[in-house]
Amino acid sequence: MRQKKEIRVVDYPKSHVGDVLKSENFSEYGKSVFMKLSELERKFFINDLYLKAVDLKELGETEKASKLFKVLYDFIPFDDSVRKSLIVSYIRSNQLENAELVLKNIINNESGSNISYKLILAGLQNARGDIEQSKKTYEDVLVSEPSNEEACVFLSKAFSNEGNHKKAIKKLKKCLKYSSSNATLTFYLGKAYLALNNDKKADRYFLKTLSLEPAFYQAVVARSLIRERKGDLKKALSILREYLQKVDTENFAILTRATQIMFELNMVSEITPYLEEMLRQDPENLNLKVRLGIIYSETNAYDKAKEAFLSILKKVPDSDRVLYYLGALYQQTDEFDKAIGYYSKINAKSSLYFDSNLQIGLLIRQMAISQNNPESGVKKIEKIKASLPETYAKKKELSKELDFYISYIMHDNEDYKGALSFLLGSFKKEELSVDQKFFVASLYEKLKDYNSAIDLMMGVLQKDPKNAHALNFVGYVMLENTEQITSAYDYIKKAVELEPNDSYIRDSLGWYFYKKGDFKRALKEVKKAWQGEKKDVVITKHLAIIYQKLNNIPEAKKYFIEALKNCQKHAEKLDIIKSMDQQMLRRLPASIIP
Repeated sequence: MRQKKEIRVVDYPKSHVGDVLKSENFSEYGKSVFMKLSELERKFFINDLYLKAVDLKELGETEKASKLFKVLYDFIPFDDSVRKSLIVSYIRSNQLENAELVLKNIINNESGSNISYKLILAGLQNARGDIEQSKKTYEDVLVSEPSNEEACVFLSKAFSNEGNHKKAIKKLKKCLKYSSSNATLTFYLGKAYLALNNDKKADRYFLKTLSLEPAFYQAVVARSLIRERKGDLKKALSILREYLQKVDTENFAILTRATQIMFELNMVSEITPYLEEMLRQDPENLNLKVRLGIIYSETNAYDKAKEAFLSILKKVPDSDRVLYYLGALYQQTDEFDKAIGYYSKINAKSSLYFDSNLQIGLLIRQMAISQNNPESGVKKIEKIKASLPETYAKKKELSKELDFYISYIMHDNEDYKGALSFLLGSFKKEELSVDQKFFVASLYEKLKDYNSAIDLMMGVLQKDPKNAHALNFVGYVMLENTEQITSAYDYIKKAVELEPNDSYIRDSLGWYFYKKGDFKRALKEVKKAWQGEKKDVVITKHLAIIYQKLNNIPEAKKYFIEALKNCQKHAEKLDIIKSMDQQMLRRLPASIIP
């Protein structure tokens, strides 16, 4: 019968890690345990403590790790791995004084330069805010190693921070005598000269930095900033773009700076690939996605813009800003229902709530026009008004703004009397804003109540005598509908002086000269006006009438046709037809005659 094989059990020495960690005086406890152990057990004790200490350090339990490393340090003080681990554990667990004691003990009691420990000590002193002591330690490093980069850079920065840029320069130049090809020291020398406003020397050292190390992008940024400081943004950008083209197309810092300058230079059409590369590197950067979405929108890449904002919305579904951008995008592409849907999701607590509802009102107005259904538009706006939260602070103000959209819809349907009656039933004249007063005045004008229109604008001018558009409104209404041509000219002239490049004001001046029979001056002014507003029906009609008066029939016909093409309403076309002589009317294309 086969016998069972005997299994031999090996007895390992006991682990003392737990007891060391529990002991209040762990260092003395570790020594007492160690002295009682055999030589084999001592080896196990040392290895066990080291492995557990490393594990604790990696797990982030640095205070516990420091206890074990301290016990080890007492036994093997010259082991580099143990003492560096002890110092790191002390620093990470904020036992800075203990770390400094160990460092000073190593530096003061051991032969050799101990550069690495001196650098750690200097960094520790700096972290504790003891700058002067830190400087002394770094100077001590330079005695043994005159070109030590860390010491040279720290001391130069310390001197610069104290405002002693010349001392910083002197220190760096001394370091460079021992390490002339050090790109970092050369760069900081350039920075020191830059702090002294010596741009020429600074730029020279930044160029030298790049000759030593072409990929040293900080020097490229510094060279660019010198040009920015002088206001030469184009040159600043060219330096950045050259680096991107020749050295590193993906450098995020350079891309960021380049896009900022391009925004300032309004280089919207060229910025897209830069932002796309940045987003490729940082796909979760929502702010970057927003910027790119805006650029897509501004460059009419609406599908890409929608895609960008929809991806952002998945991350932040309640973002009022993103919802507003999406509403605006769908509004831009005439997808009114979707636009209204996104605008409607904006919460009443948002600062965009007021404007989003105004945009909804505008969209409903446009839909009412396109669908020729004013009643439906009015009902929809009334529904929005009814849904405004009682707690919304600006409910009354917003409700009144929406009332204006109701009147706009009536106006678009050529129900001027109904629009005016609705507004005057809802508002007192003194409650109207300046823009609202312009609209009401235009209703009065269309209803041929010129005195009321002028009186309303006179009220605007009493508060703001330099309101060029109010001056122009009064002047033009007088010119077209009263015998007060001289007074009309006075108002128009003041408006021109205030806003000489405004097309509508310039058109009024030209029309004054037409009324006076000075057709050449009239033509000159109205042509200027038309250059600024080529789609405006009234300005185009005026230009055609003046050419007709000058007996330039081809040009008159050309602008009459242009005016008719731009008409949105039947009444506008009829008004233009009345202005044309019968012979020219017979020669017009049948397709544009109402």
